[in-house]
Amino acid sequence: MKYLLLSLLMLCCATSISAQTDSLCNECEEGVKPFNLGLEFSVSPRSKGYTPILISPEIKIPVKRIQFSAGYQYMLVPFNANKQKTFYTSHGLFAAAAYRLFCNGNGRKYWLLGKKESGYLKFKYARNVGKTDFAYDMYDLGLFEESNIFGSIKLGIGVRYIDSRSVGIKDFCSVFFSVGL
Repeated sequence: MKYLLLSLLMLCCATSISAQTDSLCNECEEGVKPFNLGLEFSVSPRSKGYTPILISPEIKIPVKRIQFSAGYQYMLVPFNANKQKTFYTSHGLFAAAAYRLFCNGNGRKYWLLGKKESGYLKFKYARNVGKTDFAYDMYDLGLFEESNIFGSIKLGIGVRYIDSRSVGIKDFCSVFFSVGL
């Protein structure tokens, strides 16, 4: 599964690089800050008895079309085992790389919501740190659309794979939905 997600990421990036021009890239590079702070909230639908909910503050560093980010991740996992509901919590660190697929900085409506939009393909790896209730390695691959309609809102959808290292909790693969700033 790990290799499938990584291969898909590389294929999409290579296809987009060959299809896009540099003039489209230059429209959004004006006024780019050396780094940004962000906050992301994501949730996955219930699968195999649990529903991961993540809150992730992050630091983003843009370099041309690629945006690197790293940060802290808090995971709350409502788990339903033998008709008894329990909650696992976990703290972790993550690293991510996002490739800008498109950008519209010239003021005309381009895709979904606002006048200045960017679309990203993002790969994220996270791992728990310290002694936590839920030990994991997490892999995300998603598409994100960032618009200026309500400030800088980022909407995303993707595939999440969680490799559980905790006894009694199965591995998890599902879609996820994300809202971020």
